Amino acid sequence: MLTKSLDVEDLQFERMQPFDGTSAYAQNKRQQIVMTEQYAKKFPDIHFSSMHPGWADTPGR
Repeated sequence: MLTKSLDVEDLQFERMQPFDGTSAYAQNKRQQIVMTEQYAKKFPDIHFSSMHPGWADTPGR
């Protein structure tokens, strides 16, 4: 996500030729951050969070 800006002209990766899975993943994470920010603005009484799953310190079972 940190390596990609939001490409609002190709949210579904239809023009990404050739398709690059790493780039699509980064773009998708950027989209999630922007959506989270927009939801937080629209619904200020609700807490919204978005993070990389590797940042959660939970036991793996």
